[in-house]
This record gives sequence, structure tokens and C-alpha cells, in this order.
Amino acid sequence: MKSPISAFKVAGVRFYPAYKDLNLQIGDQLKLQAEPTNPYDNQAVKVLRNDKQIGHVPKIQTHEYHPHLTNDSLEVIIIGLDLAAKYPIILAQGIYEPIENT
Repeated sequence: MKSPISAFKVAGVRFYPAYKDLNLQIGDQLKLQAEPTNPYDNQAVKVLRNDKQIGHVPKIQTHEYHPHLTNDSLEVIIIGLDLAAKYPIILAQGIYEPIENT
């Protein structure tokens, strides 16, 4: 059974204009990737769609997602959008299959 991780507003979308060409829709799958070389935060987590960065997991929530970055069952989907806003809004939710210890 899959377990949810708290939803998040993708941070910094306005700095990554690639989102404009991706025709993002609610239900689209996103990919998360650790970014240890980020000059502002070595715990940063990039948010990507089709291998194009569209923002980051907010710094206050990276601790929730880091433990799941190596779990192949982690799914992150778009649950809300407002791309016409002055500062575009993408809401995402992570779910994962807990790894059983055997």
C-alpha cells in the first residue's frame, strides 16, 4: 500500500521557464533529484518534468523527500496548477511504497 508524503508548492518555478513548453497537466508525473552541488543548499531537491528542471522542493520539506529519493516506487504527481498567476504555482504530492525490511 502506498503512503503519501506531504504536498508541496514547487519553489522557484518562475526561474525555470522550461515549464512553459511542457504543457503541464494535473496528474502529470514529476521526477525528483538530489542536488548536492547547489551553491545555496547542499540538501536541495530538484523537480523535473521530461528531464527539464521546473523548480525545487521547498527547503523546509526536503527532509521529507530525501529518504525516498533512492526508492524506485516514489511517485510525484501534479495535484494543482495556476500557470497564469504572476508567480506560477505548481502543487505536487509524493507517494511511495514502503520498503520492507527482510
